[in-house]
Amino acid sequence: MKFNLKLKLEDLEDARDIREYCANPGESFPAAVMNQLIDGSHSLKVFREYRGMTLEELGKACGVSAAALSQIENDKREPSVSLLRKLSEALRVDVDILIG
Repeated sequence: MKFNLKLKLEDLEDARDIREYCANPGESFPAAVMNQLIDGSHSLKVFREYRGMTLEELGKACGVSAAALSQIENDKREPSVSLLRKLSEALRVDVDILIG
C-alpha cells in the first residue's frame, strides 16, 4: 500500500476537528437543515426559518427592515459586517455559518 501524505494530513485534520468539537460541543442541527444548506439555500433563510422567525421579527431584532433581509436572502444585497454580527446573535449561530 502506497503512503499518501495528503490523505494522512487530511485524516489528522479530521481527528483534530473531532477532538475540538468534543471538547466544546456546539449546537447540532437536524439533517433537514443541513440538507437545505447543501442544496444551496441561503443560510440566513434556513436558520431564520429553523428558529421560527419571520422576516419582520428578525428585522426588529437586528434593526433592519424585512425588505432588506429579503434582499439578502435572495442574494440581491450583501449584509454589512455589523449586520452579520447582529444576525448571528439573533439566530444564535456563528457568523461563519451565515457567511458560508
